[in-house]
Amino acid sequence: MIDVLVDGKFIEIVMFYWLFVYFTKQLAYKYINRYRDIRKLESNSFTFMVISPDFWLSKYFKIQISQNEPSKKGKLIELYNQVNLSLSVFIFCSLIVVSSRWGIYDFMKTLVVLRCVSRSLEIAYAFLIDVIYEKTSTSGLDKFQRIRLALSSYVEIYFLYASLYFVRDIPQAPILGGVEALVKSFSVGTFTNVSEALVCKSPVFSLLVYGQIFTTLILVLMSLAIYVGRGE
Repeated sequence: MIDVLVDGKFIEIVMFYWLFVYFTKQLAYKYINRYRDIRKLESNSFTFMVISPDFWLSKYFKIQISQNEPSKKGKLIELYNQVNLSLSVFIFCSLIVVSSRWGIYDFMKTLVVLRCVSRSLEIAYAFLIDVIYEKTSTSGLDKFQRIRLALSSYVEIYFLYASLYFVRDIPQAPILGGVEALVKSFSVGTFTNVSEALVCKSPVFSLLVYGQIFTTLILVLMSLAIYVGRGE
C-alpha cells in the first residue's frame, strides 16, 4: 500500500472509487426518483467529497428529493443501505476468490482501505447526526425502520472490516484466511478481542481498527439505544 502512495497511483485509485460510488448511488437514486432535476449540493458537505465519497454522494442525491416527499427519501436511504451491505459482502467474497487465483495487489488494498474509511465516516456521521439533531423524522422512516437500518449497517461493518483484515494479512489458504478475517472482525465488533486485530506491522492498518470500534460504538451505544427508547 505504501508503494501505491509513493508512485502517485493513489489519486487514480481515489478517482476510480469516487466514480464507482457515484454511479452506484446514481442508479439507486434514479430507481427511486426518476423525473426530478438535479439541484446543487449544499456547500457545507463538500469537504466530505474526497475523504468520504459515500457520504458526499449520498447527500448529493438525497437533497434532490423534495422535502415534501419524505417517503421517497426514506426509500432511497433504505435502498442505499441494502446496496452497501450487498457490496461489502460481495467485495469480501471476491477478495477470497481473487486471492486464490491471482493474488492481492496493492491497488486492491488501497481500495479496501478507502472504502473502509469512506463508509465508516458515512455511517458514523449519518447515525450520530440523526441521534443528536433529528428529533422528528425528515425521511418518513419510523423507529423500527431506523433500527433495521442500524442493524444492517452493523452487519455490514463486519464484512467491511473483514476485507481489511484479509488484505492486511494475506493468507496462504484464502478460504481459511477469509474465515479468520471474519472472526477477527466479529471479535473487534463485539469488543471481545480487540488486541489481536491491533497486532500489525503497518500503523495505518492498526489505526483503522479504531475506525471499526468507533463506528460500532455509535451504532450500538447511541443509535440502537436511543431508537429503542424513541416513540413511533
